[in-house]
Amino acid sequence: MILLLLACSSQCEVDQDLDYSQDEHWICKPGRADLCSDALPGVNVESDGSISDFEVAESQEHGVDCFFVYPTMDLRLRLDLDTDLEEPEGPETAVRAQFAHFRQVCNTWSPVYRQATIGTYFKDEDRAEACFDTAYSDIEDAWTQYLSESDKPFVLIGHSQGAQHGYELIREQISADPELQARLVAAYPIGAPVADESPLPTCQEDAEWGCQLPYRSYAEGNDMPDFSGGEDLECVHPDEPEAEGWAPLARVMLLADKQLELPERLEPDPELFLAYDNAFEARCVTEGSLSALEVRWSADDARIAPYDPDTRDIRGNTGTHILDMSFGQYGLMADIQRRSANLAEQ
Repeated sequence: MILLLLACSSQCEVDQDLDYSQDEHWICKPGRADLCSDALPGVNVESDGSISDFEVAESQEHGVDCFFVYPTMDLRLRLDLDTDLEEPEGPETAVRAQFAHFRQVCNTWSPVYRQATIGTYFKDEDRAEACFDTAYSDIEDAWTQYLSESDKPFVLIGHSQGAQHGYELIREQISADPELQARLVAAYPIGAPVADESPLPTCQEDAEWGCQLPYRSYAEGNDMPDFSGGEDLECVHPDEPEAEGWAPLARVMLLADKQLELPERLEPDPELFLAYDNAFEARCVTEGSLSALEVRWSADDARIAPYDPDTRDIRGNTGTHILDMSFGQYGLMADIQRRSANLAEQ
């Protein structure tokens, strides 16, 4: 039995740290041509059902940085680490879908890291700890390198496993350093429980700095997903943090996935973004210690809802977790603009 446990632990231990001074260990980094500066083709789905092309501005220098940690993209069901980083197709897909658009409001930083597989979440906590510790150590090393290269105010963004490591970074690094606390514009830990009580206050006012804006989504009419591991889930509306009821999601971005109901004349294209303006709305709902963002289709026009809330995947325990950033991405970008407008006063 002892030998078996040692073998499981060794799967999640690594012999060498990643050198984040090397560009190859960054998916996005300012000042170079990379995934966050590539073209981002997209179409607006108009209220009359037609489509029109939209363009995303090229990368430019901003007064604020964004540091993004991508979600779990290694879907193997066994306890392990994703150590094949030479061709990170999954991580790049996530960064492109969830983060590349942020170049319009901030300088984009996103490291590649040896993340825990999806199967690690379903293993014994003691056995899984080594995997998550290794993944976090990579994020911590990338963070140290980032701090050596930039002294700008920053926004910390993470989704799912990325938010889990973001919380750890807040507890271990940011909250313990007054200088870093002063530079933190906001944190967006999306789709993860508030582990060990985050030291950051929940965002309430637009001018507030150093706060967090968390949420996890599910479709209207479905059961609230409980994927919290026994910890609390919090919720703030990404477009209107002060909203107490239903409020619009001004711009929802979805990829033209084959599982979606696409507008006429469009074929599935995993690189094409679909923009739905003022077609969804959301509200934060609380049940016991859990809070989540309930989302519904609200367009009363010629547009067709891109997904059915009664499908098995969306109705299940994970809810619309995979779409968390799609619903709130542009709301979070607007939030960065509002908060960073007070830059001169900080």
